[in-house]
Amino acid sequence: MIIARRSQQLATTPEGGRSNPNKRQRVSTDVSSFNLEVNTATGASETSRSGSPVPPPAALPNTAAVPTTNTTAPTTTTPVVAPATAPSPTVTSTATLPLSLRHGHRAEQASKGKKSMKKNEFSYHLALLAMKGVFRQHSKLAKGCIPRGYSEKSLVIFCLELVDYVAERSADMQANVDIVRKAKTDMSEDEEVALSDAADEIVSECRSQLNEFVPSKRATGTTILGMGGRIGEYKLRIKTAKNLPESTKKGDVKLIPLDELEQIEIERTQRQMG
Repeated sequence: MIIARRSQQLATTPEGGRSNPNKRQRVSTDVSSFNLEVNTATGASETSRSGSPVPPPAALPNTAAVPTTNTTAPTTTTPVVAPATAPSPTVTSTATLPLSLRHGHRAEQASKGKKSMKKNEFSYHLALLAMKGVFRQHSKLAKGCIPRGYSEKSLVIFCLELVDYVAERSADMQANVDIVRKAKTDMSEDEEVALSDAADEIVSECRSQLNEFVPSKRATGTTILGMGGRIGEYKLRIKTAKNLPESTKKGDVKLIPLDELEQIEIERTQRQMG
């Protein structure tokens, strides 16, 4: 009978526990008895420690079909540029440059019809006129036909008269004048350099001669206006010394040596006193 009663208690007691309902049951700490895996494919539920079913978590969306877009702005790295080193200036001798680069742009513009020749070098225009064939048919450069583009045409002729004057008195200058006279339009670079050198030497000699004719306390340039104006002053002095008619133009007055002019002025003064 005792055995039958014990069997009855075991049947009514959960999992071999005691029959006292008021006694606290010990909770097992064995984690192997818990199902921690969640099957998202089948939606299986997780079992809690108390035995109550936990509803399955919401199924994750299928991210394989959704393209991933990177919304983060790309990081731009600004390259650090080292400051450029200024190139060392290259010194180029003007003697190696062609005619078109030997003198400034201002002189070239004057040959295209500018009104004033004030800031234009005579040496450039001497070579430029030579390349145009202005002097090719004349023994004297002043006899050449000056293009209409030169507004100060008379001053250009005065400068050419001074060139003829110095060439008559120097074999070296005559050789340079021959180079100028034989110049042509289609010249090689070497020929242009030779022409420019000849023009520079001619103008340098003309400047020295002009400083003798018309001394100046200030620095004198070699522009057409500056040289031509001073030559005009010397011509006027010759005209006065020779007592030429008032109607005589300066262009008709020939250049003469300074010592000859001074002798004429002395004789003129003596006649006036005597």
